[in-house]
Amino acid sequence: MKTLLQDIRFGVRQLVKIPGFSLTAIVSLALGIGATTAVFSVVYAILMDPYPYKDSNRMIHMRLTMPSGELNGFGVTGTQWQQLRKSPVVEDTFMEDDWSLTVTGADLPEDVQGVYLTSNAFNFFGVPAALGRGLQPSDATDGEDPQPVVVLGYKFWLRHYSGDSSVIGKTIQLMRKNYTIVGVAGSRFTWGDAGVYLPLKVTGDQVKGFYAGVRLKPGVTQAQANAALEPLIRQFAKESPKHFPPDFTHLHVVGLNEDFVKQLGGTLYLLFGAVALLNVGRELRIGIRRRLLGLRHRRPADRPHCRQPQGQHAGAPRDHGVGAAEPPAAGWSPEGLLMNWPISAIRSIEPCVSVIVSPLLSGVGLPPGFIAMKVEPSSPSEVIAALESDGNFALGSSAMSTLT
Repeated sequence: MKTLLQDIRFGVRQLVKIPGFSLTAIVSLALGIGATTAVFSVVYAILMDPYPYKDSNRMIHMRLTMPSGELNGFGVTGTQWQQLRKSPVVEDTFMEDDWSLTVTGADLPEDVQGVYLTSNAFNFFGVPAALGRGLQPSDATDGEDPQPVVVLGYKFWLRHYSGDSSVIGKTIQLMRKNYTIVGVAGSRFTWGDAGVYLPLKVTGDQVKGFYAGVRLKPGVTQAQANAALEPLIRQFAKESPKHFPPDFTHLHVVGLNEDFVKQLGGTLYLLFGAVALLNVGRELRIGIRRRLLGLRHRRPADRPHCRQPQGQHAGAPRDHGVGAAEPPAAGWSPEGLLMNWPISAIRSIEPCVSVIVSPLLSGVGLPPGFIAMKVEPSSPSEVIAALESDGNFALGSSAMSTLT
């Protein structure tokens, strides 16, 4: 505890003595913590908890594999969708159609992304509405015109209505047609990045095709889904060839998040690579500093003394004795690899390593000064030489007398 208090007092004195360095370290630490939090939030949102939907691990996209290996989508008609719902591997499915709409009836028109969903879609997703309700089966009976109702997206509600909780039951005009607001979607419900959700009219029309989202039954694997759905999809392709890409080879179902992670794969690999480079660079710089200063590790129990034993001069070798840490041996480690390097070469690359590692440290929440480990040199003269050679420190007369 006494050593810890001494270290704290010494650290505070150094911070007060060198305000420029102190400010840089504090700002670097603050920016690093913020960057680390942001990076973790992105990784958590993409890999750990990407969607709020019910049983999202069983939700799939249906894709068609082309001879080139590319995956393409396709559309199904209302009649085909009803057949798809009866598949033994499908628990539920919905259809979707996207349109760019315009909010009219106000002083200025406003563009808004609209998503038309089958009336079972909100039950499929299982995300409670923030206000009111979602779409329900009574809003759109198959073969009939849907009811003029709309569910607002959460962000659109905040932007257009300033989060007014009394919006339920009011009217909004879209493309010069009035719709009754029946609900506001949950804050994390962002399917299609839509501002408004409207009921989709389902008919037996064979001309228009729609995207179909599918949730598999519990225990059904993607391989089983491929085998069970491919004959049905090939039948659909014969019935409405305009909705399918020509010359596809086979059906391939993918998980809900697989497409997104694949698109961001390069960014994620770059992030993980930066963390790995940070660790390698940190070890390399530690090895360089030890090689330059002739440092060695010591266990905490052996650490407290910097004075030389009486009768031993500065150039004499030190006896490690029982329990003392041996000097690190050369081998496949940064320090070991540096053992046989000329001092001039090491001095030339040390600033380059600092330039590379310091920004990475700042990016993960540590100021550049944290690269140096707390190690003990072989003699007081080396302590003085090491500190005076470091541009961030200066020894006063009291410190000089203590060490010498």
